[in-house]
Amino acid sequence: MTNLLIPSVIFSETPAHDDGIPGHGGCMMLQFFGGVDSKFLAGYPLCSETDIPVVYQDFLCNVGAPLGLKSDNAKAEIYGKVLDLNRLYCVKDKQSEAYYEHQNSVERMIQDVKRISNSIMDRMAVPAKFLLLTMLFVIGLSNCLVNVNGIIPQSVVTGEVTDVSPYLSFHFWQEVFYEDSKHGGELLGRWCGPAPKKGDFLTYWILTNDTEQLIARSNVRAAKDPMFPNCRARPLDSFLAIRGERAAPPNQPPILFSAADRLGLPDPTALEVPKFSPDELLGLSFLRKTDTGKCFRAKIIRKILDRDAQDHQAIKFLISIGDGELEEIISYNELSDIVEQQHQAEEDGELDTWAYESILDHEGPLRPGMPQYKGSAYKVLIEWADGSKTWEPINLIGKTDKFTLAAYAKEHDLLDTPGWKFF
Repeated sequence: MTNLLIPSVIFSETPAHDDGIPGHGGCMMLQFFGGVDSKFLAGYPLCSETDIPVVYQDFLCNVGAPLGLKSDNAKAEIYGKVLDLNRLYCVKDKQSEAYYEHQNSVERMIQDVKRISNSIMDRMAVPAKFLLLTMLFVIGLSNCLVNVNGIIPQSVVTGEVTDVSPYLSFHFWQEVFYEDSKHGGELLGRWCGPAPKKGDFLTYWILTNDTEQLIARSNVRAAKDPMFPNCRARPLDSFLAIRGERAAPPNQPPILFSAADRLGLPDPTALEVPKFSPDELLGLSFLRKTDTGKCFRAKIIRKILDRDAQDHQAIKFLISIGDGELEEIISYNELSDIVEQQHQAEEDGELDTWAYESILDHEGPLRPGMPQYKGSAYKVLIEWADGSKTWEPINLIGKTDKFTLAAYAKEHDLLDTPGWKFF
């Protein structure tokens, strides 16, 4: 490490699953290390804060000694074994002021890791007990990507060119086949990211379906490849479901796929995940048809907080229709598809936008990562013809009524603002 290092602890409400890796089972804390300049991240699971000196020593062994260690006054980080290690490796010691969390620049990176991890778990329906695996995957991936400073953290720390190849073949929680080295053949599992300390460069962590244990394997392939199915490990019904068919009754011969049949199947390896994360959907509006055939402007109010949402399995939303007289509960996937289709249709001019009365307010500039961003740097508060009020991106409003938007921008001295220069 070539810059200051800041440690912090992430807490979880759900104990981590015992996946066979020492220290993972029952873990509810993650010791987080972050570089101030490089934005390099490292995470080590904790069962107790008394283990902080041990994981700090692991960090020194795996990554190297930083120039300095800035802590948030946690006793385990400024006394005892940690202080002895800083003296041994000539690491400067520094603490942030008490009750001033904003002085810890790593807090922003922690929030990003938690937000991205929860988004992945929501879209892939990852059970809550695997939050630790998800966060470790996000941390490893972020070290291989260019950050806001225009640098790659892994390259800064190692001085070598970073290769992202281990992250390109599969996506997190993808169902894969791995080689059964004991009995031959293939078994089903979930892809959980690269295993940098195991085997060669393209060795991965696989969570087995039968035992839910992590194993390192390099001989891995996608399980939902229609060209090369494994009907013993994955029943024939799975492929028939893709085509909307059913398997033959037990007293009839099984249906065999020819090469032409397989070529006609859609490619399920190209996973279609929702475009919007649950947080991005909050506050958006869309057109909703009622059972009577009438069309009303609907607004997404909030996410239903139940056990399914907590476990990232079946997320639902509450929407308000019209002037708020009607409310409806709708699933996450269906809602995301509706909003994506209508926004795309509005941008292409294929869907008439809802008539509105006036523009009441605006907000911005917004940056990616902010909860209000939702794909637009500026948004305006619209009062619709039915009396409802919603925040909408200015690019969508500008496509249908540039004159009203331009008049609002002129009235509020926004015409020279970069985000409003599209007239």
